[in-house]
Amino acid sequence: MPEKVVKDLKNIYSLGKEKYYQFMEERFKSNSKSTGDTIPRNNLGMFSKPGTETKAAGRLTKLKNDMALFSRLYTASQTREGDVDEFFQHENQCTPPSLATGGQMCQGDKHNRLDCLEGNVTNSHGTSLDVDCKVLDGPAVVHFLVPGTCGTFEDYAKEIFLPYVVKELDTLSRINIVWDGYKSDSLKNAMREKRGCGTRRRVSYCTRIPGNWRGFLRNNENKQE
Repeated sequence: MPEKVVKDLKNIYSLGKEKYYQFMEERFKSNSKSTGDTIPRNNLGMFSKPGTETKAAGRLTKLKNDMALFSRLYTASQTREGDVDEFFQHENQCTPPSLATGGQMCQGDKHNRLDCLEGNVTNSHGTSLDVDCKVLDGPAVVHFLVPGTCGTFEDYAKEIFLPYVVKELDTLSRINIVWDGYKSDSLKNAMREKRGCGTRRRVSYCTRIPGNWRGFLRNNENKQE
């Protein structure tokens, strides 16, 4: 604990006793203060909010700690006649800094990879491709096809979702719709838990469409149904 908190805890009994005698002396014996006067705060350390550290300061602190740990380990390997090449093969952190910060996985945007992928693709047919089949990402389609004025899930399926799929078949002979899942130990599931979970609602033909569509889709059981 911080030094101020430890000091306050050790002296809290004597401090309270001192404040009590001071209150009695000023208000009842010497009458130098009125009994209605405000009692000043003690500003004890354990009741104050801890200072928030900025991200830059936090990274600098971790870097200094890593440097100190690395120095101690390197010195120990020298005194014990350790193999320097083997020493540099091991990480001095439980998680690589490039992937995680303080044990928390770094976040990224998937669309940032498009530039790398598009640079490796050559399209000799121009902007349009002559294809016979398309593969649709089911959850993505549900995300951008908002229910609008649909009252139930049956209305949503008949008026919005199925017409969109049928329209795609005008120029294709086959459509595959893929519905992904989230395993409990996967990174995607961890990200979804971090973003929060929406309200659980039973999905059936006659169930009314929820008002918060995106919040509804945050629940994995809703998406599965």
